[in-house]
Amino acid sequence: MIQFDILLEKIGGAGKSQVLLFVLLAYFNISGGFNSIVTVFIAYSPDNRCSVPPIDNSTVFPNLTEGDILNYTTPFDAGKQEYETCMRYGYDLSVCDDDLDCVNQTYPPIKCDKGYHYDTSLFTQTVVTEFNLVCDRNYLNALSTSMFYAGMLIGSFLFGNMADRFGRKPTMIVSYAGMLGCMFGVTYSTSVEMYMAFRAGTAAFQ
Repeated sequence: MIQFDILLEKIGGAGKSQVLLFVLLAYFNISGGFNSIVTVFIAYSPDNRCSVPPIDNSTVFPNLTEGDILNYTTPFDAGKQEYETCMRYGYDLSVCDDDLDCVNQTYPPIKCDKGYHYDTSLFTQTVVTEFNLVCDRNYLNALSTSMFYAGMLIGSFLFGNMADRFGRKPTMIVSYAGMLGCMFGVTYSTSVEMYMAFRAGTAAFQ
C-alpha cells in the first residue's frame, strides 16, 4: 500500500498553482462573510415615532425641535420613561396653523395613521425604514434574519450533494452565479417579501 506522504513527495507539495487557487477561493468567499454580517447595517432599526404632517414640515414650523414635536404629538409612557413609538394623540392635524392651535393632548392616543418618522442621523435608509418594519410589522425584520439562516442550512445540504455528484468546479460556478443574482435582487427589492426571498437565496447559494 502506497503511503500518502511518499506519494506527496513524488508529486510535490504546495506550489504556485495551489497558492493561486487558495487566494482565488479566499477572495470569492469574502462575499459570504459580508452577507452574514451585512444585516447589522441594512436591517438596522432606528428610533421612530408617528409621522405628523404638517407639524413635521420644517418649512411651516421651522422653530420646532424634535423634542417639541414629541411633546406636542406623542404620548409619554411613564412606566418605560420614553415616548410611544407607535401611537400619537388623535387630534385633527389638518387644522394646524402657525400657532399650533390643533394641539390637544386630551384626545385619546391612536395608532400611526400617517406613516412613521425615522431618525436618520446614523443611516439615511434601511430595510426597516423602506418597508416600515416597526410596530405591528417589526416581527418581519427578525423573520428575514431567520429565513437567511434557513436558506444557509438548505444550501449546505443541497450544494454539498451537488459537489459530490457533479464536481466542485461546476457547483461553485452555479453557487457564485446564484449568489450574485440574489445579491442584486436584495438591492432592488420592492417589497419585504421579495427582500426576504432574495436574502434566503443569497444564503443558500453562498
